Amino acid sequence: MITALIGPLVGLLGAFVPEFFKTSQDKRDKAHELAIMELQLKQQAQGAQQKLEEVQTVAIAQEAVALQESYRAELPYSGRLAASVRPVVTYLFVFEYMAIKIALLCAVLGSMSTLPWNAEASFWAALEKAIPLVWGEADMGLFGGIVAFWFSGRAIAKKG
Repeated sequence: MITALIGPLVGLLGAFVPEFFKTSQDKRDKAHELAIMELQLKQQAQGAQQKLEEVQTVAIAQEAVALQESYRAELPYSGRLAASVRPVVTYLFVFEYMAIKIALLCAVLGSMSTLPWNAEASFWAALEKAIPLVWGEADMGLFGGIVAFWFSGRAIAKKG
């Protein structure tokens, strides 16, 4: 008699077990779909923000080009003046650097002529000893950097 009652009860519960698993799986699927949709919305928002930044950057670049063109149209010499700023500043710094080095060389030569061990030495011998004191590795590096900057810039401009 108990077996007769347990059999239908197990059959009834057995019918609900697949439904329970199906409902549980459906709940997980919906949660997963919701998470995917949230990620897609975030990605779309980021894409929209990135597109807005891109549009703003293009607008700024176009504004800069328009300003440059208006300067050229209003003042034809402004383009040449703008192009000459870097070379002129470089020339000024090079001339200033040369003046400082020449003054330093004169000071070193003046002090070398008063040294007792150098009293009978010629000007050229004193100059030969003074130049390494005035012109060192840092000077060579600075000079090389300036030359490389200007000549490599021209080579790149010719290729581009």
